[in-house]
Amino acid sequence: MTLNRLEITDRSALNVCGPESEAFLQSILSNDMTGLTLGQPVYSLLLTPQGKVVFDLIAWRLEDGFMIEVEKPRSTELEKKLKLYKLRADVDISLKNLSVTCLWGDITEPIAKDLPFDPRHKGLGLRLPDLDIFSSLNFDNASETATEEMYKSHRISLKVPQGSNEIPLDQAFPLEYGLHELAGIDFQKGCYVGQEVTSRTYRRGKIRKSLYRCSAHDAFSCQDEIMSGDRQVGEICTWQGEEGLAILRDDSLEENLTVNDIALQIQETQD
Repeated sequence: MTLNRLEITDRSALNVCGPESEAFLQSILSNDMTGLTLGQPVYSLLLTPQGKVVFDLIAWRLEDGFMIEVEKPRSTELEKKLKLYKLRADVDISLKNLSVTCLWGDITEPIAKDLPFDPRHKGLGLRLPDLDIFSSLNFDNASETATEEMYKSHRISLKVPQGSNEIPLDQAFPLEYGLHELAGIDFQKGCYVGQEVTSRTYRRGKIRKSLYRCSAHDAFSCQDEIMSGDRQVGEICTWQGEEGLAILRDDSLEENLTVNDIALQIQETQD
């Protein structure tokens, strides 16, 4: 097996620092921000009060606060949102450039020792942002350069959506998109924005749609409609090659599904 390496440049960072940074983020994000060690990441969400996803992000513990990793096109939007929420909290918020090195495939124990795996799914491999604590690491001689398409296919195989193109802004409920299965929600922590709706849905187990890994002998685009006869039962979230992720009504899985009159198959998710 090959050790694949890719430097991701479509991400930006927001440094959220200051004496009240932990309490501030704890009050608005869906995951527990307490007790993280230096360089440890956690996957989390910023939701609307109605419990729909506004941002999916990865937070990294710094010595004086946190670095929030988010999709680059919406980084300024997140900066404005955090500054709106901070009110009088003793927190400094600043936008930074960011590159992230991802390594997946043949990760041996000596390579992985004391290094952070992607908090969403260990199968995504090591995730190393350009922080000072990782600056001395170099895997060029031990790995092969991968492409963005290879990484996206790998992410799809593990059923990991990301960004507002794949998790529709202000429309997606996190449990429908399986974001709780990616450790994006702590159901034991206290209040945060959207907590009441999310916790109630989780307790009652009333989810009618879910995210599925699919395949077809064609290529599709985000938001292409999935049909069962004349009835729309879902839509494509993301696609690469002949596989993708789709949000589907759970009661439609045994039906003949099509996209643009092309047959769509539901696939098992890799562990």
